[in-house]
Amino acid sequence: MPLNPDIVGTKLVPVEVALTQRMTLAFAAGIDEVVELEERAANASPLQAVALEWRLVIAAGHAHLGLDGEARLRIVHAGQSSRFPGTLHAGRTYRVEAEITGAYNSSAGGVVETTMTTCDAETNEIVVETVSTALCRGSDFQGKPTRVRQRPAPRQFDGEIALPIDRWLPHRYTECSGIWNPIHTEPAIARAASLPGIIVHGTATWALAGKAIAAHFADTHTGVLEALSGRFTGMAFPGSMLRLHYVSPSSDGAIVFAVVDAQGSTVIADGEARLRS
Repeated sequence: MPLNPDIVGTKLVPVEVALTQRMTLAFAAGIDEVVELEERAANASPLQAVALEWRLVIAAGHAHLGLDGEARLRIVHAGQSSRFPGTLHAGRTYRVEAEITGAYNSSAGGVVETTMTTCDAETNEIVVETVSTALCRGSDFQGKPTRVRQRPAPRQFDGEIALPIDRWLPHRYTECSGIWNPIHTEPAIARAASLPGIIVHGTATWALAGKAIAAHFADTHTGVLEALSGRFTGMAFPGSMLRLHYVSPSSDGAIVFAVVDAQGSTVIADGEARLRS
């Protein structure tokens, strides 16, 4: 099914989300974060930004893409690049704004890039800036060229961290984050979307990677993250063991990483994290 080729520049209707202590604590439980309850009751993990951004995605309903219900089931989150200049506080209301800033074809389908900004609704302080990428599997933009991604030079990773994925992570993350797509929780719907079974949310794997990096390099929780990005290039399955391969921090503080499964297939590519100084 063809995608609407004229969507670049489209501004989505902003949403406001009241961030409660219940929500901040639930998200921490969803990623099994080791953090003091008092800390998470006051301040959210910066990675919870994806849950606020999801509210806008749901409100927009992908109507701007021109896809029907069956085609919408084949939309997958393909990448997340977020910067955290501020802190998400429980008890505050945040406004999420978004604009479609890119649209092109890939070998797997049309790709949509959305730039999102999350601000304090009262002070207008920017707390999160994100470029989110979605892949519309099996659909493309008529008249748009196919972008061939230039592969970066192979990395010489010098360390690794185990990332176990427990059996119920997709269900727990769904309920604790509020990010619900049935391909992550309901086997029949996942198979109807041409998947081998339910798969782990890309943002869940991304969050676990951020949590592991914060613990390994700073011996603390995800509040230390200043930025986290990665492309979701493969599927992770519940009950599996992943591994995060990293390059030790460069002189500018960047931690380059990739997440791979037990077969060596890449689940998150081109990962990069930065920690607050």
